[in-house]
Amino acid sequence: MNAEPKRDPLQPHYTLADWQQWEGEWELIHGIAWSMTPMPSFKHQDLSGNLYVLMQEALEECNDCRAFLPLNYRLSDETILHPDLMVLCNADMDAVYVDIPPQLVVEILSPSTATKDLNIKTLLYAEQGIPYYVIVHPDEEWVRVLVLKNGEWINAHQSRDGSFSFELEGCSMDLDFRRIWGR
Repeated sequence: MNAEPKRDPLQPHYTLADWQQWEGEWELIHGIAWSMTPMPSFKHQDLSGNLYVLMQEALEECNDCRAFLPLNYRLSDETILHPDLMVLCNADMDAVYVDIPPQLVVEILSPSTATKDLNIKTLLYAEQGIPYYVIVHPDEEWVRVLVLKNGEWINAHQSRDGSFSFELEGCSMDLDFRRIWGR
């Protein structure tokens, strides 16, 4: 399972050094620039905030793991991602980039990013060995939890109102997804 596409010699190829000079929000995947515009919708931002608060509450007793809103996750000098949320355990909080695989990543689907989130990022997160990938569909109102087993994603949970227990590096986190919909 390799997300590295064949390179088109006519397509521009960028690196971390190029990316650092750009204005605005961009992801870089295998040297290809992906604009992070337009800004997320009200519903997307509401879900993100609600999920962040829920994750922070669930990790309150854990000294090793914390939830974060988008950070620069550097996989290589040609790939920098911005998951909507992530959980990091034992991370260097003074680092410029996240250079270790998170224990969990969350992507909230939007029309401009859904194809990338459901295809390219799914492969990249598996290649990084990230144990949990949570996908939230704001319009259809469901949450899918994928668990990485032997390098393959297993659909461990999908519902609007269910809950799931995540076993993280030294901590556990129970999330009741009913609480993210803001009703």
